Amino acid sequence: MNRFGRARHQQGQATVWILATLALAVMAFLSGEVDRIVDAKRQARPALQAKYLQDSGTAIADWYQRDIATLDADGAPTLTEADVLAGAGLTPRHGLRLAISQPITQGNLRWHSIALWIPPEANDATTFDAATGRLTPDPRALSYVVSGQALQQAAWQRTTEAVANLVSALNAYAQQRGRALGGDVTRNPFRALDCSQVEAGELPCLNDYVPAPTIAATLGLNPGQLVDAWNRPLLVSGGTDANKTAAPYSMAVKATTPWGASLVSVALQSLH
Repeated sequence: MNRFGRARHQQGQATVWILATLALAVMAFLSGEVDRIVDAKRQARPALQAKYLQDSGTAIADWYQRDIATLDADGAPTLTEADVLAGAGLTPRHGLRLAISQPITQGNLRWHSIALWIPPEANDATTFDAATGRLTPDPRALSYVVSGQALQQAAWQRTTEAVANLVSALNAYAQQRGRALGGDVTRNPFRALDCSQVEAGELPCLNDYVPAPTIAATLGLNPGQLVDAWNRPLLVSGGTDANKTAAPYSMAVKATTPWGASLVSVALQSLH
């Protein structure tokens, strides 16, 4: 091999070594980048899981609120995981687990508790008591509980306020009607003088419960004000649960929950 041939051969070898060195450097860089990306994803995973769990819990609570009149009603079908996911518009991610309690009744309330958790990668020790709705999460798990009790308690409170507002309106009406009757307390302000001929400004003779919106105009109220938190009309009666026989006369206001519990309050004629 002449001098020029040896030079070209050496240059070729040098080029190969340079390319090999560059390839190794690129591979090392890419390997480091992959490790960095994997590590970043690993570190970000808990925050992503926590946000997903929070968003999922909020979506389920919103769905429960939308369907609050039916989920705990008498005769409602058994609530399933598929019902919850479809109702809340959720697609399970991060290994999401769901558990749903049986209908729980306490006092005037009935509800379901819905537990969500993202289990650890192995050996999940989370437990859920369907009879009580109690979730005992694995210490490594992320968990969230949607309390139907809190939602139904709030609905009961709003209904109590709606009943109280209607009773106040009836009390005010009775006082005004009493003045129109010349202060004669022997006359029932909650009933027309002639039940067969109800005059303007009089309440009809209601011997049993009827939907309260039927008397909204007489009380100067909007029918939309006379519904409970489950969007069912309040009921009024001048007979059942009321006193129509002697002063002080009264009129009953009633709300019934979707599961059959009742709340009754009474508007009472003032004798002064």
